[in-house]
Amino acid sequence: MRPLACQLSPEGEAYFQKMLELARTYKLRAMHWADFFEIFPCNRADHGHLPGKYSIYAQGQRMLRFGRELREASPGIMLGADGGFTNPQYVRYEDSRAHGTYYGGYEGDHFSAVEPDIHIDRLYADMNRVYLHGSHAVFLRPWYRTLNCVNHYGQESEHHDRAGFRYSLLSALAMAGQVTFNDVPDNMPESEIQFAQRWLNWAKTNKDYLKQSDKLFDRSVHYADVWQGDAESLSGLAHIRGDRGYILLFNPSPVEQIAELTLALDAPSSEHFFVQEVFPGGLTLEGPTNGEYPQGGKLRATVPAKQVRILWIAPASTRAGNQNVRPENVRAEQWRRYVGDWTVAKHTPEAATLRASFQLLATAAPWLASSVPESAWSKEPWAYDKAYLVFFLKDETEELNNNWVPDKLQFQGSAGGATPSETIGVLINGVPKSLHAFKTERNQVKDKTRCYFVNLEGETKTGQNNEVEITLPIRTGLVFSGAYVDLPDQVPAGE
Repeated sequence: MRPLACQLSPEGEAYFQKMLELARTYKLRAMHWADFFEIFPCNRADHGHLPGKYSIYAQGQRMLRFGRELREASPGIMLGADGGFTNPQYVRYEDSRAHGTYYGGYEGDHFSAVEPDIHIDRLYADMNRVYLHGSHAVFLRPWYRTLNCVNHYGQESEHHDRAGFRYSLLSALAMAGQVTFNDVPDNMPESEIQFAQRWLNWAKTNKDYLKQSDKLFDRSVHYADVWQGDAESLSGLAHIRGDRGYILLFNPSPVEQIAELTLALDAPSSEHFFVQEVFPGGLTLEGPTNGEYPQGGKLRATVPAKQVRILWIAPASTRAGNQNVRPENVRAEQWRRYVGDWTVAKHTPEAATLRASFQLLATAAPWLASSVPESAWSKEPWAYDKAYLVFFLKDETEELNNNWVPDKLQFQGSAGGATPSETIGVLINGVPKSLHAFKTERNQVKDKTRCYFVNLEGETKTGQNNEVEITLPIRTGLVFSGAYVDLPDQVPAGE
């Protein structure tokens, strides 16, 4: 669909009436106006307005009336729109907005972040958190008027990204109590629909907390980093009202990170708090003072790699019974999948071969046997229940916040020329593996990649050490920083 040439044209009026009937019939809860918010000068005399630029006012009045009619057709409907920050008249009829506002030279929330990751939903989620925080800080948009998106569908693929979807949904709710789903993938299982319903209901129940927010850790806005997302940093939002509230923590990096927070809630200095894990759930954190956390004290929370942790904090007097009190990092070990202990097996002036080992639990066995063709999983690795090894490289000849690396790293021959047949080589338990450069449909620079990955199917064994070797060219600025075992369970369903 294209923007209407004139909001007062017959086709414009037909569109408005169809949308009103749709809202009235199905009691729509939300509508995003998108590009139909745009108004163009019109010279058609039969539309009943003045010509040229003088037609804009009359068209704008029709758009405002359309907003009123939508609210009458479906009371309580949430109206969102593109670019609505910049027009105070339109903002009167918006509850929120998404997509398309420029700042710092970037157009942000519908592009995937430039991070070393193969889960497209997580790349979008990390971008959105940075983008929406910037929108809040730059345009002073209050949190309760913010809309977030779970938005790779229809833009990148129609295939479901289980681990990325869960991460993306929780990330969206952390930034805004209002979320939109731009599409639904073809192969989304019922369990994932139930996951979404559970957390959307949670957001509705806790909307008063989500209406206000404080960004934890680094609160500054880095315009030049908007494309990058939160590649190496722990991200967090606090939704606190008075002496209680929620803390949502996100770790997009391949290693666990520890959040350390000083408790300064609206409570007496003598107050003590209990902290309950809401997601993944099932335990109460063991505080330093008789299991509790004192006002002014420290709260430490370990967030596993590529995961989300949601905590509820409230006065200890409100705690109901013994709720499985455990050390806060009691489950950290099972999620440690970073392969960082490498040795140099051999090297020449042109190349170096590095070696390391990793293990997989028996539960990973189903992900090591798959009939999915390589042409499918190499393009959309997130869409299949498979095990991968993701390699992390950095080109330090580029600026600090540039996470792109060349998608073809060739060795220099003895005469100084590139030998096209000699590129990065990977062995798993002595067997050569096909190495793939991860690419996305959007925000993808030519001849670049975010990371490389291999499929672990076949040679990889569970319950024992698996040896991996990678041979890399030696070149100025190229830094290898390990690998990560990427499994479909990396974001659990929660308890």
